[in-house]
Order: sequence, then C-alpha cells, then structure tokens
Amino acid sequence: GPNAQPRSGAIVGWFETWAQYIARAIVYLVEHGHREMDVKREVFESYNKTLVEETEGKVWIHPDAVERNYYVNDAGRLQTSVPFTLEDYYDYFQRTDFAEDYDLK
Repeated sequence: GPNAQPRSGAIVGWFETWAQYIARAIVYLVEHGHREMDVKREVFESYNKTLVEETEGKVWIHPDAVERNYYVNDAGRLQTSVPFTLEDYYDYFQRTDFAEDYDLK
C-alpha cells in the first residue's frame, strides 16, 4: 500500500513483519468475537500527520527531485516509501493495542 516501502533492509524480512502483524490481528478478532476491524479516524490522521512531518527534509521531496521520481505523487506527497527509521517503522508493527487503535465489529 502507500508508504509501505522501507528505506532499507531485506524485503523478505518486512513481508514476515507485516504477516506477523496481520496474524496477531486475526487472532485478536477471533479470540474477542469480532469479524471486522477498521482503523480509528484519529489514529489514521495522527499517523498521516507524523508521516508528513517525518518526510520534511528528505531527499524524495527536495524541489530538484520531486519531478524526477516516482516516490512522490502529483500532489507532492510521498507515496511509496516510509520516512521512518527502520527501528521506528518496525515498532509500528509490534504494537498490538487493537482495541485502542481500531473500531472492532
């Protein structure tokens, strides 16, 4: 999806990290009698605000680079990579407070 490509590291390791997060979410849903989960609006907005702030000053959005790369969309927003360090990006997937971050049905 958008902003999923890490800045470095082997992609296979990220597939495993993403799959583990999804598996934990599915287990949580089953164990708590839910069938669906949608990210809460305020969590979504907070993450995107952080994403924009972390992108500032990165080479992808430098004025000389914006028109020459596929990382930035027509609105000038980084769309491919994540601007976070590997450690911070990994930490996002270790959080499992599903009741806090998601609307569960």
